[in-house]
Amino acid sequence: MGKLGADPFSISVSGFDMAGTLLMEYWKSAKLPTEGIRRHQDIKTPTICHILDATGKVAAGVASVEAIFSSSGLVFRFLLTIAASVYHYFVWLFSAVAAESNIPVWFEPVSVAKSKRIAPIVKYITFASPNEDELIAMANALSSENLFRPIENNKCSTDTSFQMLKPAIWFLFQKGVKVLVLTIGSDGVILCTKGEPNSWRIDLEKSHLHGFSQQLFETMTSSLVGEMLASLSSVLDVMQSVAIGIAAAKASVEVDSNVPSQFSLETITGDVKIVYSAAKVMQHQSKL
Repeated sequence: MGKLGADPFSISVSGFDMAGTLLMEYWKSAKLPTEGIRRHQDIKTPTICHILDATGKVAAGVASVEAIFSSSGLVFRFLLTIAASVYHYFVWLFSAVAAESNIPVWFEPVSVAKSKRIAPIVKYITFASPNEDELIAMANALSSENLFRPIENNKCSTDTSFQMLKPAIWFLFQKGVKVLVLTIGSDGVILCTKGEPNSWRIDLEKSHLHGFSQQLFETMTSSLVGEMLASLSSVLDVMQSVAIGIAAAKASVEVDSNVPSQFSLETITGDVKIVYSAAKVMQHQSKL
């Protein structure tokens, strides 16, 4: 986010163990703010160990994140910072605070098991970005019984998969979620929203442009033609933002590190235009 010109602020906890020290050293080297990260000698830095199968997919995982759930006091220390945010990436402790400040909240399910945590806070969620299995888990967590079933045939076309997932998608919209960015692996994403495209605007008066974001906005608005949706964060619409996300993800998987040392404006905008021009609109009646 920082390398794309945003100004992120993280609220979390860390210990003085090896994991915590390495993370803090990198955080500072990347010139990211650390004021919201609480460090204490009695805290064990939250860590996750994943076991991969022969294809490189996660087969199992063990997480030690108890420290996160014992740090609710941090939320209240940074109420003003949260209230001044333009966007809010989901951590369950913050969702009600964000909602009171009229800040859109993004829920990232992470896994099927964690997807179920949407149940008590769904009314605060604006965006969610599940894969197919996480989508089903989210919908089932909000229903009185397991009404939705995952897709068993992974070789279905995108249109067929969408038709099969429509009941779960619509159910989440009925529960209050505004936008679903459904990730479908190498096929990209299905961007789902209730209503017509002109309802995809998220009005945020607090947003501002600088650095890379300013250049990216100017390049896109001068290069991409066709019907432009109302801007997301008063800058880019949801479709454009998804295209940028895919282009940035492509740049990330092309390097050995988790995040490229720097993003090339020319490369990103070129890929964004390819993604954006390849998108197609699928309109469906709300009755499923």
